[in-house]
Amino acid sequence: MSDLELVSQKDNTNNIFDSVRRVLKSKSIDKVKNSLRLDEDPTLVLEYIAENIPREYEKPKEIKKSL
Repeated sequence: MSDLELVSQKDNTNNIFDSVRRVLKSKSIDKVKNSLRLDEDPTLVLEYIAENIPREYEKPKEIKKSL
């Protein structure tokens, strides 16, 4: 019975690519926190975020603000 309960629970982890996009585009700290619920190494997540800043933002002012 306990196995069925584990299987039936919703997976609350996020896909790293979707999470990075939400972190970079969100204006809500709560949404950012929820997006970072990942089963990934935090260093890797930060690298993905840094690498995707130029892809998500086009204007130099936006890029500077994101750093």
